[in-house]
Amino acid sequence: MSATGRSDVRRVDDHYETPEWAVRSLLEAVKLQEPIFDPGAGKGAITAALLLAGYGNVYGLELDAERARLGRDRNLPVYHGDFLVHAKPGSHPRSIIANPPYSLAQEFIDKALEVVDPFGRVFMLLRMNFLASKTRHEWWRTVGLTSVNVLSRRPSFTNGGSDACDYAWLEFWPERRRDPPPQDLNVRMRWLGW
Repeated sequence: MSATGRSDVRRVDDHYETPEWAVRSLLEAVKLQEPIFDPGAGKGAITAALLLAGYGNVYGLELDAERARLGRDRNLPVYHGDFLVHAKPGSHPRSIIANPPYSLAQEFIDKALEVVDPFGRVFMLLRMNFLASKTRHEWWRTVGLTSVNVLSRRPSFTNGGSDACDYAWLEFWPERRRDPPPQDLNVRMRWLGW
């Protein structure tokens, strides 16, 4: 997802390919458990980076049929479907990693926490300013955020210069979700690629 204001034209479905280095920087800090699912796979950028890193049980789901086909044309396990509609609770991938459409990021996180294994982990690549929102204040206290993994440099999602915003991989654990919400989130900060 690219910061708005950099161009007058937003991409359809907030589709912005994730740079391979951004995935690699996370994988240098954490070990994912398989199977690994990318619910907004696009043409398979994250899926390809995971396979390149040696993970074998990886698959993605993409809303746009043409982008999913382009991923499969590259021999990537990218399937066509709407994550928010087709992913069923209890499908239990052990890890979910995604660069969600910014306009649907909260919905992607909620759905991922329903779908992932109860002891699994969810990583979402988001702008740092996603953390600051009055409308999400109470939601943050219940969602199970465990770490903020800050990228050391700003990514480019358009094959041009870097984006205008700082980004981080936000990590969520379903077992940390709380009702009632805790007063203190105890979130770990990690800087990637320094």
